[in-house]
Amino acid sequence: MKNIPPDLQNSFQLHLEQESFSKQKQVEYQKWLRFYLDFCQKYNFVQSDQNSLDHFIKKLREKKQTDLQQSQAARAIKLYYKIIQRKEETQDTVNQREVLSEKDEQYKITGADWRSVYKDLSGEITLRHYSPKTLRAYTGWVRQFQAFVRSKDSRLLTGSEARDFLTFLAEKKKVSASTQLSKARPNKRR
Repeated sequence: MKNIPPDLQNSFQLHLEQESFSKQKQVEYQKWLRFYLDFCQKYNFVQSDQNSLDHFIKKLREKKQTDLQQSQAARAIKLYYKIIQRKEETQDTVNQREVLSEKDEQYKITGADWRSVYKDLSGEITLRHYSPKTLRAYTGWVRQFQAFVRSKDSRLLTGSEARDFLTFLAEKKKVSASTQLSKARPNKRR
């Protein structure tokens, strides 16, 4: 019979203890999880696919397991799904933080922190009920401006730097004046 991998074993055991299962129930639930993992391996079912549970219960029925045993097995496997789903969500959160961290580092050329600028922009866009698409567009323009001023501390910026940026957009990037104005002064809903 297949052994439960140690990290899963620890997570499963911890969850059983947190749910205040008796020692006897803990042993039984772990047994059902081992049977399930073994079943999935033997019959080529995906362990994390909840549809595999139906096939497992059907097999238990064929092996003349009682309704109570089938019900207990189903609860144990549903607990397993809950644990692996939580792990996936945690991993997704870690991955998102890493991506955000990489983006932050990409625009911190001189070490000045512009996160508050982006946060303020997001708050203002939300307050004005602009669309998420508008937020993405404005964020792109702010990133370009941040790069243009080499991530100089935003509190130290002057109007001349903003004018220089608009001139740069017009002359070097060939951005139209109307586009510059709409980005410089958002006054209409989008």
